[in-house]
Amino acid sequence: MAAILTFLLFAIPLARIAIKEKTFKEINFPKIVMTINLALIVQVLIGLVFAVTMPLIDKSYSTNQSNSFTDLWMDSGIYYLVIGAFFYLPAVLILNISNWIKRRQKNAKR
Repeated sequence: MAAILTFLLFAIPLARIAIKEKTFKEINFPKIVMTINLALIVQVLIGLVFAVTMPLIDKSYSTNQSNSFTDLWMDSGIYYLVIGAFFYLPAVLILNISNWIKRRQKNAKR
């Protein structure tokens, strides 16, 4: 259940912004990167909520006095923060660098 919640927390902001920005009407690389960058703002805020609330919940979680909500929150938070920090952020950084290089090459040809 925590994996599904984590996937949804990454996918919903991205899908919502892609629909709002009409990314799929005309698919091009800079527009996709812009959509991912806009979704990243919301996803970072979600990550901050997890990072702030997890230490508060950790007292009951670590002493085995937790309920199913606490277990779901802590597991989802760990998954979200690890995936975000070690997979999602580096991928977004690489996409932005490649988009920047592509724009420089395009401007250099002019």
